[in-house]
Amino acid sequence: MKDYFKKLQGQIVMIIGARYNYRGIVSVVNEDSLVLTNSTAVSEMGSAQAEKPTHEDPVGTQLVAYGAIESVNQAKVSQYKLPSA
Repeated sequence: MKDYFKKLQGQIVMIIGARYNYRGIVSVVNEDSLVLTNSTAVSEMGSAQAEKPTHEDPVGTQLVAYGAIESVNQAKVSQYKLPSA
């Protein structure tokens, strides 16, 4: 998984997790986790083709363990502008 996220470093992604969903910029890639910056916790995504998520809250920097990730995407809804750092 590390190699996959290295290719996405600096890009905005949506991570669908076992308990939470996040959007953010992949900034650090570790052996067993990654760090998202300018990230949001997405409680309601809406359609993948929507302009922006239905509901999300800024959470700043977020460490995400690879084991908690169910899916990663860069759908249109994931690319909506993030809050500033």
